[in-house]
Amino acid sequence: MGNLVIGLIFLILIVGIIFVFKILLDRADQQDTKEFNIKEKRSSVKQLPVQEFIDVKDINRGVVIGTANHYSAIIRVGSVNYYLMSQAERSVVINGLLGLANSIIFPIQIYTTTELIDTMDAVKTIKEYYLDLPVSLQNYSAYMADSLLALRYNQSLMAKHSYIIIPYDSRDSFEKVFAELTRRSTIIISSLNQSGIKGSILNTEEAISFLHGVKNREDTLKGADAVREGGFDLYVG
Repeated sequence: MGNLVIGLIFLILIVGIIFVFKILLDRADQQDTKEFNIKEKRSSVKQLPVQEFIDVKDINRGVVIGTANHYSAIIRVGSVNYYLMSQAERSVVINGLLGLANSIIFPIQIYTTTELIDTMDAVKTIKEYYLDLPVSLQNYSAYMADSLLALRYNQSLMAKHSYIIIPYDSRDSFEKVFAELTRRSTIIISSLNQSGIKGSILNTEEAISFLHGVKNREDTLKGADAVREGGFDLYVG
């Protein structure tokens, strides 16, 4: 009788061990299948070139060329201190902006950025003329250059800049697109000038810096400087 009980216990243990092993094997098979499906899904994902990822194929003569025949020109808009103006000066600004609103028969986008203050241009100018200064001013100019350079990396110094983006969709040649965007930009800039507000079309380097600043808000590097120093040579694709 005792031998029978011991035999039953061993049989139960063997069945239990087989059952546990089966569960472990099933889980391993499921995990392998899951990992295979994940790898297959990843391999099936389309690898997008960077131009399509950021929707910018090229920048030519300041015109941002996007996908699907989409083009954009960018105008940098100056500012006026409206609250320090006299009533007559305010009227000029208001009438000029009303004229601008009435003259626009095409879509525009007003874009305002808060950008880190970049003092590198001022630093370069100071260093360029350093040797031409009297000896008594050279130490002062060196101190000023160091101070401006330190300000460049102060993340708390920000400035607001406004832009007008003119989108344009066309299947025409680039020359026709460029002419049309120039015409529209001229209309806007002329109306801004009547309001006492300066406006200028961004060139290619300025457009690169603008887009870099929009996508890298906390970076003090100028996109145009990186391109000028051979940044595109690092790009493969």
